[in-house]
Amino acid sequence: MEKVLGTDKTDIAEETRLYCQAAMPDAQAKQEAWSLILNQRQPGQPQQRLSKKMRDEVIRAFNHPNQLDLTASYNELYFGQLHDFYKGNIYKLFVSFFYANLPRKGEITDGHLQKLRDLRAGADAAAGKSGGEASFKKVLSDGIEQLER
Repeated sequence: MEKVLGTDKTDIAEETRLYCQAAMPDAQAKQEAWSLILNQRQPGQPQQRLSKKMRDEVIRAFNHPNQLDLTASYNELYFGQLHDFYKGNIYKLFVSFFYANLPRKGEITDGHLQKLRDLRAGADAAAGKSGGEASFKKVLSDGIEQLER
């Protein structure tokens, strides 16, 4: 990767570098990518936040179908982070995170469906208090429908 990108510091080169690092079939690369997705910070640069585009690149690269042995352990973390990710990010980035990490055909369990249903029920309860969870509930409902097919 460094042979091709070298010292290029353009946005496109940085996005490509982040994507390639997150897509590597390596447990350490997946751990670092997950941290970037949630913490928005590049290693060694505690003051600099990743741009939304760069975070989206990491999100898209993280969960490849041929790397389930490396990413399956993140399922619990994924379901546990959904609502916080929704509350702390722009809608477009949340949707990217949701669908990129949603279990795919062959990976789906009844437990996954139940977790989404539980999150939706919690959003229903919260909506009664604040009314601000409609977008979250819609994405969850769409995800449930997709998994049930």
